[in-house]
Amino acid sequence: MPFSIIKTYIDDCVRLGTSTPYSEVPIDAGPYLSRNSKLRIVRKFLHKYFRLWLGGQHALHRKSIPHNAKILWLYTSKKTFGDANLELSGRKLLKDRGISIDVLVCPEVYPLFKEDDIFEHVFTNLNEIERSQYTHIILSEYNYKSIKLKIKHFKNVPYSCLFGYFDGPARNQFYFSYFAINDYFSLKLSPENIIELARPYISSHTTLPYTLRQSLLTHPLIAIGVGGIDPGRTYQNWPELVNLLDEELSQKGNKKLNIALLGAPDAYESADRIASIPLKNITVISLVGKTNILESYQVLKKAGIYLGCDGGLLHIAHAAECFTISIFREHDYSAFYVPGNMHCVSFVAGSNANNITAGTMLPPLLKHLCIDTF
Repeated sequence: MPFSIIKTYIDDCVRLGTSTPYSEVPIDAGPYLSRNSKLRIVRKFLHKYFRLWLGGQHALHRKSIPHNAKILWLYTSKKTFGDANLELSGRKLLKDRGISIDVLVCPEVYPLFKEDDIFEHVFTNLNEIERSQYTHIILSEYNYKSIKLKIKHFKNVPYSCLFGYFDGPARNQFYFSYFAINDYFSLKLSPENIIELARPYISSHTTLPYTLRQSLLTHPLIAIGVGGIDPGRTYQNWPELVNLLDEELSQKGNKKLNIALLGAPDAYESADRIASIPLKNITVISLVGKTNILESYQVLKKAGIYLGCDGGLLHIAHAAECFTISIFREHDYSAFYVPGNMHCVSFVAGSNANNITAGTMLPPLLKHLCIDTF
């Protein structure tokens, strides 16, 4: 076989694994390609390709999903709220279109979707599902778990794979989801319309306890995401920022403000450091470890402004349509995680989130707070 043919084949495999068919989806393949040889990428591609071929799946793939199909979306490979929120967000385009769609997710992300208004049923176990009713399967991507699940339990059912063989490079996951849904369901929305609509999506009818609602809304409210597992993505300058903000409020005639602190139980120490500051005009309400994911979403909807590092809470804040001030480490991934139609503010910290000073965070916060209108 001529070398030129082999090279063309290798390049095609790499292209399928590291690019999207939608030019509007931001992607940064450079770092991934620098860490992985073309041979490694081709090997991963061929492994998936031949698993599908041996399982008789190639002839069942469909580029278009019938609107009258009974659909099951298999999403069982990601266990974090952040990834699940972003990669399933394109379902928003299916709302009120009369499309019957269920989803199978990992138990870890079930709380995010348990009140969903687009998925008719949200399953966490195959034993809960009457498998014979489905006429079409959706895979988010080709990975070993999803391929195995499809072949073993839905071998003869037509299917579509939204992200295809794409695997690895940083990309805007929710743009990718929206563009793929628009494509596979033949919705015929223009790229401009999709970009205007695209953002993480959460549906919830959860209500906060009455006393909590009352305490949050005694004054204008903002929310801060505290704590974190990765020290480099854990911001320690919140106490200084809150203190600077309190001084600004004093200079504006002692205007009052509430701050809700959100985070997992590992953030108790960070929350205590903020709550222990003597403040004149700010009431700190620590909800760390006290709210579930949908309750946090409701708090963010009431807050309207969220400050935090890159992570799951940031994506939930965008679903709640908050203005966000966020910190990214090393790379400016705001184009991948911040909806372009929301005009939020982000900072790139380098090796450690704490390289961004409180004084740097304060001006955009003051500008958006509009303290004079309190």
